[in-house]
Amino acid sequence: GTLKIIGQAAAAAVPSLSQALGDTSWHVRHAAAEALKAIGKDAAGAVPALIEALGDENAEVRFFAAGALKAIGGGAAKALPRLIEGMTKEAEQMRQACAEAAAAICVDAGAVTVPVLIEALGSENPEVRRLAVTALKQLKRDGVSAVPHLIACLASDDQAFRKAAADALAAIGQAASEET
Repeated sequence: GTLKIIGQAAAAAVPSLSQALGDTSWHVRHAAAEALKAIGKDAAGAVPALIEALGDENAEVRFFAAGALKAIGGGAAKALPRLIEGMTKEAEQMRQACAEAAAAICVDAGAVTVPVLIEALGSENPEVRRLAVTALKQLKRDGVSAVPHLIACLASDDQAFRKAAADALAAIGQAASEET
């Protein structure tokens, strides 16, 4: 309740909320994740606990943990591998939450996320590959180190993936040419 309403002003509560993510009651864990989501970027100190919460036995806790990571944005870059994994192993609603969080983190954090995205380009899961290409396209100039990997994607059997890779290459190239 109250922490959610006061949002960023509750940043001082982040250590306690991080600890609450390990509570025995799923209700408390859920409320803690929801409060961290409301705090947003100022909750970056809770990222390790939120990564743990992505593996919670309760689906609502996992969902709100992904939402909190999305709200934190670039400060949650360490969560990318776990979010990408969640896009392959979770129910549809949770896969979408993981994808949205990963995309928000990539756009906010920029170039530091490129190595994780390059690795995701090789995933057997088409949804993971699509997210990686989309994120690289959104990164524009920050994604320049992924160009050789995107070129390799043009040889894929998946037509939609090839097109997305070409679109990402175009966005990266256009951004680079506008800077010169």
